Amino acid sequence: MRWTYLMVAALTITTAACSSDGYGPAPTPVPTSVTQSGNDQTAMIGTLLPTAIGVTVLDQRGSPMAGVAVDFAVSADGGVLTSAADSTNAQGRATATWVIGNTLGSTDNAVTVTVAGYAGATPVFRASGTPIVSAYNIELRPLSPMTPAQAAAFASAAARWSGIIVGDLPSDRVVAAPGDCFDNSPAQDEVIDDVVIFATVDSLDGPGGILGGASPCWIRDVGSLTLVGGMVFDSADLGMLESLGILEAVILHEMGHVLGIGTLWDYMTPSLLVNGGTADPYFNGVNGVFRFGLAGGGSYPGTPVPVENQGGPGTADGHWRETIMGRELMTGYVSLTANPLSTITVGSLADMRYTVSYANADPYVVSPVNLRMVPEIEGIWIRELAPSVTVRRVSEGGIGR
Repeated sequence: MRWTYLMVAALTITTAACSSDGYGPAPTPVPTSVTQSGNDQTAMIGTLLPTAIGVTVLDQRGSPMAGVAVDFAVSADGGVLTSAADSTNAQGRATATWVIGNTLGSTDNAVTVTVAGYAGATPVFRASGTPIVSAYNIELRPLSPMTPAQAAAFASAAARWSGIIVGDLPSDRVVAAPGDCFDNSPAQDEVIDDVVIFATVDSLDGPGGILGGASPCWIRDVGSLTLVGGMVFDSADLGMLESLGILEAVILHEMGHVLGIGTLWDYMTPSLLVNGGTADPYFNGVNGVFRFGLAGGGSYPGTPVPVENQGGPGTADGHWRETIMGRELMTGYVSLTANPLSTITVGSLADMRYTVSYANADPYVVSPVNLRMVPEIEGIWIRELAPSVTVRRVSEGGIGR
């Protein structure tokens, strides 16, 4: 009995010793280590970095910490975070997607991350911007004589859109009959990279009537983006547009329609045009909506982005709404002063799955300052031909059908 008593006492002493050696309640986790991923990337100015940036937060034992508040903020060169987590996930990770700014140079773009409770050095991400080198080729094919000024305006518009759309698209073969793309288009049997645009100056309805029209004609099966399109302008109006200094703006506008702005929204899956044919149509692509809000549209009481609901065929459902967006290039009026190609329009192209750069967009805000109080005096209605071209897809093998 004595031996048993002593053994129990020894065990009791041993247990007490273990308790005093650090096996009590675990210390409260605190952010102790922050690692970065996606730092020091390089991309063309105004484009989305190929990889999301991110931080992983660990506690003092090296375990991931979930629910830690984080704040990603652009701290140099005016880029834009298109999405950013506000806290860490179960793996202790938080990420953000980043469209870098418009300044060329090494590590000139910066995003700073604030991690709640972290006492170490503030994480900073840097990225380098390279010049725009577009892989998107617009091939213009005039089908009628043009003056040097008209030819230069077409070339300038093509160059501008090629500085907005920068990503190459898959080549595809088109087999087309004469007249498949407006009345005077030629027969085609060719492989196209990236888009062919036929351009015609012709007599339509005399001065002051329809200025012209534009449309995709052949689109890709995959992605529904334009392979072949056409533009026609009334010869009776071009002199007037040139004298007012808005010829290039009108051509730029119509070329935007060829590329799909307002003409291919409902060819996307799901459709980017909602409530077409009603009093309140709107564009619901995430990039266009995001840029609308960023450009001052957050106070708009309706559903963004508002699409034109007046003007009839050729205007309604295919432009931004004049009463909200005023001087923006892709409303149904051309301004006599300025026609900014905004990041909203660039974002709409991104929603169509073009690879875009925002660097060549013009400054623009959704504000009364950009409205025309009397559009008929301060601008010209771009009266466009009602859609008459049959938009055709090419088959998966590349043959027009």
